[in-house]
Amino acid sequence: MQVGSALSERGWEITVAGRHDAELLKRAQSAGLETVAWSYKRDFDLGTMRAASRWIAGNKPDAVLVTTGRD
Repeated sequence: MQVGSALSERGWEITVAGRHDAELLKRAQSAGLETVAWSYKRDFDLGTMRAASRWIAGNKPDAVLVTTGRD
């Protein structure tokens, strides 16, 4: 969240991705950041990885920040 907010303040377009019910997404939305939510079935979920891959290919982000943490 801190990295995303700092980059956003410097003019980068930031999207925070995570579990659909994640507290992180709620905080990101409150901070004015774009969010995208995925429904993980388990920690290593190929369906979610495919959805993330499609999102990245379609949106062409400058950087992807990944966390393995949970709320």
